[in-house]
Amino acid sequence: MPANVTAPNFIHTILHESSINEATPTFSLDDAIKSIALDEEPHRHVHFELQEEENNENQWKNHRNCDCFMINKVIIKNSAPYGIVKVLKYLSKYIPDFFPISPSVNQKNIIFFILDPKQAKNIQLLCEPLINATVVFCREYYFKKNIPTDITLKEIMVKRFNANDNSLNLNNLSNEKGLPPNLLTSIPGIFSLMKLIKRKYPHLNGISLKYNSLDNLQIVTSLAFICKSLKTLDISYNKLSNINELEIVQICTELETIFLRHNPFPLKCLGLETYGRNVHRYLPNIKTLDDADISSKSFYEKRFVPSVSSSFSSHIRNERIQSQSHTPIKVITID
Repeated sequence: MPANVTAPNFIHTILHESSINEATPTFSLDDAIKSIALDEEPHRHVHFELQEEENNENQWKNHRNCDCFMINKVIIKNSAPYGIVKVLKYLSKYIPDFFPISPSVNQKNIIFFILDPKQAKNIQLLCEPLINATVVFCREYYFKKNIPTDITLKEIMVKRFNANDNSLNLNNLSNEKGLPPNLLTSIPGIFSLMKLIKRKYPHLNGISLKYNSLDNLQIVTSLAFICKSLKTLDISYNKLSNINELEIVQICTELETIFLRHNPFPLKCLGLETYGRNVHRYLPNIKTLDDADISSKSFYEKRFVPSVSSSFSSHIRNERIQSQSHTPIKVITID
């Protein structure tokens, strides 16, 4: 039996005015958000009513007798051109307690995981008409034996929480006894940790994720939807190589300090002017980068990042030698 969905009137108005049955290249997510924002006040606490779907016995027959849990995978087709940050922030604005797990872009699709199937229906209600995107859901099952218990996670987080500065130390979790080595890179691991942080530490000011071999920022995105007052983020000493991924960190609107050193960014990112400007372009509110004032003139008077992955140190030395005969870079102060 299909679920019965009741949407607020302003949704139906937008659908009618935007001619959703016909593909229109001029209709953008910005237009949709702007239209909704005009009617935001009376629907500030809008939430969609959704009747629970009846359980399908055939769907559960292979899983009901095993010790596992289910999580919903959401694929928003052809939505990446709108920007993953805009799409996720838009959904969080109208779906209560929305926090996507491991959001990513695969070709033109935005993919993430959620626990509540009711949220999946709301995502479909919002995305299909407004950005003309097909939303696909599928269920994935994970054995609980591969997931740390809530008690184990809670005990470890209590030891790692610093009440003095309201920060959580998640450094080098792979060496923590009682935790799987892939806690921060597996879907069930990330979900278990996010669920605990949402319940116990939603108002963190700082999080450190050093020495976790992270090669993407999916865990950071999940944290951003929970810890909305986050001001300091340390993701140094990892395996991040794409500085453009910092775009996703825009969701941390209160972020002021970030540590990125000792990540294998490409050589083209290592000139301080380029490095600082890339960070500032994606995170305009950042004041401190790797212990340096990113808005100060002295930061840009140096030519190279002082602390980078050791595997690049010899290349940097060669670059310095070759650059000695070049004209010094122009110093530009960022306001």
